[in-house]
Amino acid sequence: MHVVLFLLSGVTFIVGFIILSGAQSAIHEIEAGVAFLITAVLLSGASIVDAIHYLRRNIADTVKDTKEHPDALNSQTRKEHGGVVLKE
Repeated sequence: MHVVLFLLSGVTFIVGFIILSGAQSAIHEIEAGVAFLITAVLLSGASIVDAIHYLRRNIADTVKDTKEHPDALNSQTRKEHGGVVLKE
């Protein structure tokens, strides 16, 4: 999903640049500005989706490691192995 959002933001940026380069009036410049704002929203959405996916994967790996190694419940052990420490 984050790849689709990132690609859409790139396409929207290119469209905005094309509109701005051929602008003949203030309306065209405003339209290009709106396209750049849409680009920013799509890029932010892609970043958020990617961060959520990374955290979800990291938490799933931590849970899997905890089930495989019960002594991994120790927060110091999780810190040493790069796991997520939910509570201290």
